[in-house]
Amino acid sequence: MLPGLLEAGSDGDPAIVSDGKTVTYGELRRDVERLASGLAASGVAVGSRVLIAFPNSPSFVVAVFAAWRCGAVVVPIDARTPVARAMGIARDCEVDTILADGAVFTRFEPQLTELPSLRRTVVENPRPSSYVHAGESLLWHAVIEGNHPPAPQPEQGPTTLGMLAYTSGSTGRPKGVMHGHEGLVASLVFTRDHLELTPHDRVLVAFPMYHLFSFRVTLAHLMVGATVIVERDLFAGLRRAADTKPTALALVPAACQLLVDRFASVLTRLGDDVERVSIGSAAISPKLLERLRQRLPNAAFHIPYGMTEARIGFLDSEAESSDRRLVAHDPMLELRVLDDEGKSVTAGIGELVLQGRALTLGYWHQRAVDNETMRREGLRTRDLMRVAADGSMSLVGRLDDVISVGGEKVFPLEVEFALRSHPSVTDARVSGVPDPVRGQIVVADVVLAQSHALDVDALRVHCRSQLEPYKIPVEVNAVAEIPRNAMGKIVELPRS
Repeated sequence: MLPGLLEAGSDGDPAIVSDGKTVTYGELRRDVERLASGLAASGVAVGSRVLIAFPNSPSFVVAVFAAWRCGAVVVPIDARTPVARAMGIARDCEVDTILADGAVFTRFEPQLTELPSLRRTVVENPRPSSYVHAGESLLWHAVIEGNHPPAPQPEQGPTTLGMLAYTSGSTGRPKGVMHGHEGLVASLVFTRDHLELTPHDRVLVAFPMYHLFSFRVTLAHLMVGATVIVERDLFAGLRRAADTKPTALALVPAACQLLVDRFASVLTRLGDDVERVSIGSAAISPKLLERLRQRLPNAAFHIPYGMTEARIGFLDSEAESSDRRLVAHDPMLELRVLDDEGKSVTAGIGELVLQGRALTLGYWHQRAVDNETMRREGLRTRDLMRVAADGSMSLVGRLDDVISVGGEKVFPLEVEFALRSHPSVTDARVSGVPDPVRGQIVVADVVLAQSHALDVDALRVHCRSQLEPYKIPVEVNAVAEIPRNAMGKIVELPRS
């Protein structure tokens, strides 16, 4: 199922543009087949776990599809991930094969003897090494250029495991989320149809491709024969945008802020060509979204909503509050909202529960009976949805993030949106801290716009015009930045 995603593009059509070079669909399919043949000849087969560690590049795409062509399970990780985390994932998935860029592999190599399941490594652009590790060492180009018989066609059904996506989850320990072929294809078909993708699209992907936001964007475009402009970072993408001429952008909110603050002229030059912007991974404030619209007046904006376990749908990009209405959801998912007692919510706020064929197969190393129960009874997402009288749903926050002030619930996202709508604030983070009287109080960190000083009273007055009194931050601190990961999500740090 998944290997067939590359069939749409004609041999001479551009599939990937990267670092000033173009890879056609014919060349991409050829390299996938050659690498798959070499991997199969060395023993990669159905069910083999293949860890893939490349910076954004055509090689990442080739590695993923070659592994699928062998019937293997892809385990994509961030090329910049700390060695300890990478080795933890490799041990947990009982890695069979590692496909990696030379610079990444050099960091990993001293620890590879700790992986008893490792059978082989395939390295592109290897660095000189003195380490000896378990398994067979192969060179990427030697494998691709080798004379191997075609890889056998694997039997792949709807529930055949295709990918392990590792997430830290609530425990901080990497947890493997299992995706079957049917579920992954369903999420791509839904994305393709909602965005109305065509072979004429040219999407700029400049955020880590291992992440499911970029991963889905890339594959959904490839499945229609479109062109993916792959860059290692956004700045490189912007420098070359006059030549690559993207018609679509895949962004995260932190990058949007940087673009409108420091690269507004570049956005203006792109304005005539860009027809679509997808902003994923984290919430974006209406104020920032409006500034982006002003620079890209011809673009349609889309806010994908999902998690490692499923691409759920798309949120309203026109929303002017923190309540983000769900405007479309994957038809292969059933969405329910339940209260604390497990009863359906017909009006009010409850937890979103997912079921359906587009959902994860479960968690790696979790008991089969527990995964089956999850799929039968539904995945409790810990996302909170507000159900309106007409049945429409709006995302209001995370169950884990709710602040309890004197018994009243405060959703941090709502307060953050209010703070960000003030002219002096460019970013905000809200959390609860213990209070002996009220249980918790609301505390906010804000990043101030250039030439603005912190005026706590003015910010509290501004919030009071939008929020109930118990939601107003008791304490507001000015900080240089809100810590975020590469995809723009806030990194929670303990308060002192």
